[in-house]
Amino acid sequence: MRDTEIDDLPDGVLAHILSFFRTKEAVQTSEISKRWRNLWRFSSRIDLDEKDFRYCDEKFLDFGDMVLCRREPSYLDTFSMDCINTFYDEPSYSDICRRWINSAIKLKPRVCRIQTSVPDNDFVACIFTCESIQDMSLDIHITKSPWDFIIPATVNLPHIKRLRLKRSVQKEGTATKLFKGCPKLEYLKLKYCSGDFSPIFRQKLIRLSLVSCSGDLIPKVVDLPCIKMLCIKQLKVDEESIARLLTGCPLLENLTLERCSGNISNPFRSKIKCLSIRRCTLKTRCDDDWTWVIKRAFIKFNLSGDAKIYIACTLAPLKMKFIWKPPIGTHALDFRNNFDQSIIFSGAECLKLCFRSDTKDDWMNELPKMGAFNNLKRLSLRLADCCMHRKSDPVVWFLRKSPNIEELALYHPKRKIKYSKKGNPKSLICQEFGYYIYLTTELFKFNLKKLEIKFCKNLFGAHDEKEALLRQIEYSVTAKVVISQY
Repeated sequence: MRDTEIDDLPDGVLAHILSFFRTKEAVQTSEISKRWRNLWRFSSRIDLDEKDFRYCDEKFLDFGDMVLCRREPSYLDTFSMDCINTFYDEPSYSDICRRWINSAIKLKPRVCRIQTSVPDNDFVACIFTCESIQDMSLDIHITKSPWDFIIPATVNLPHIKRLRLKRSVQKEGTATKLFKGCPKLEYLKLKYCSGDFSPIFRQKLIRLSLVSCSGDLIPKVVDLPCIKMLCIKQLKVDEESIARLLTGCPLLENLTLERCSGNISNPFRSKIKCLSIRRCTLKTRCDDDWTWVIKRAFIKFNLSGDAKIYIACTLAPLKMKFIWKPPIGTHALDFRNNFDQSIIFSGAECLKLCFRSDTKDDWMNELPKMGAFNNLKRLSLRLADCCMHRKSDPVVWFLRKSPNIEELALYHPKRKIKYSKKGNPKSLICQEFGYYIYLTTELFKFNLKKLEIKFCKNLFGAHDEKEALLRQIEYSVTAKVVISQY
């Protein structure tokens, strides 16, 4: 390929290539040659990020003015502006912020992402009347009283399908106006929002995400006939609110509850295909501290035949995440005292565990209680120092209990760097080479399709040592072997 072959491409293609670069990088290409001097002006992307200038206000403001002033009035696909600190610290810059937003809206972008600080809501009112926007994300900080970002009275976004709002106040009637002006809205995400959410639960949304929102979130009437994916995080729930939610979502397929407090021992009666429960339980007193303990939760369900449940929990002394397919005839998960672990883990298809050295005796006693993993296909183990010995090695134990396992990922424990007498750092791979030699002789007995070993980035050995370990493992196992960093 000749060095000048890229210059043979037409200007339109080069401008399209520059749209995959950040705006600052695209502008820098004007130094290549005379032909490239103005190509960035036809890029279909503009992103103004104060972090690109290390929060140097003057350089950032000059760059933003230059880009929006010199850019050609051609098609603009994406406009992104991230400048909360710049306009928050200096109110006199507010006119510049208004000018940037107005200039971008005149170019009729398809995607609009704005994160900034403005004195009042009038500065962003023009965004809600831009008919070309199909995807919008807003995080607006109001710097003057009443300090609330409120949806304007006039909303005309006829083509928008995805909307994300952060720190917005839903006053009475504002949510109704919002949906009336967004007839094609399919995906809505609200984060750190407050106010009246009842109109949201009477729309034809397909995806809805509510994160850390305050107020009466789940109303008495829920009518979401088209919703398929629902995510609720950091909310106090009870049996009645969840029951109303599931009753009003007849097509719901994917439900995520994360960091939700309250009584979640309710019956799940919807035909859900994927249920994700993360750190959801009753608030329980333990060792004079208020802690989240999922093992005291009891969950009933009646899911569809091909349903899968994603669970992230701590079952002392192990931290684990797993995808669980309920066995036929099982209609409850009981994490309370003396629960039968074999029922849960026998249906696990994907399992992630984290071991700790200070709880070695505990987890060595806990492992035999788990029983067999007959459906397990993917296993990920974050090892501790005590795991790197034959007598306390959990890897081979799991493989012997998992007849259908296909993929195995091992995270090597993080350690401090050791130095030789000459002061040179010792390679971590070299230190544990003997353990992996033993491990490969055991892995030869299992029909793995993929083996991945991940080492801590700052302790990763030299390239030739990595290749030596890779050759040794590949020689002993038939699986695809990958050695990487984390």
